[in-house]
Amino acid sequence: MFTFNGMVPGDSMARSLTIINNGSGSFSYTLSTSCTAGCTSILWTNGDAVSGLQLTVARGATTIYNGPIQVTNQATGTLAAGASDGLTLTVKLPANAGNASANQSVTVTFTWTGS
Repeated sequence: MFTFNGMVPGDSMARSLTIINNGSGSFSYTLSTSCTAGCTSILWTNGDAVSGLQLTVARGATTIYNGPIQVTNQATGTLAAGASDGLTLTVKLPANAGNASANQSVTVTFTWTGS
């Protein structure tokens, strides 16, 4: 979903995502992230607004989540049968990120779970 290189403090990248309920009943869904490579990088382990990557999830002008990219079971919405939900995910390297963030990399998996 996201691939970027050479980010400098203050850079961000946004992507749109549509969640679709093709089933016959409604469901609620959550977002979790996990690290699959570079997990000792300050981008992942710090998880703060100074050095770690930040994630914003929005539905139109409404922010659903804004904080560290490390997310566990963050409630994101409920969909009726046949409905869809358009979200925008933005990943940002904070403007205050220091030199420790230079030449770091991390691979993050986004997992959406419906129940």
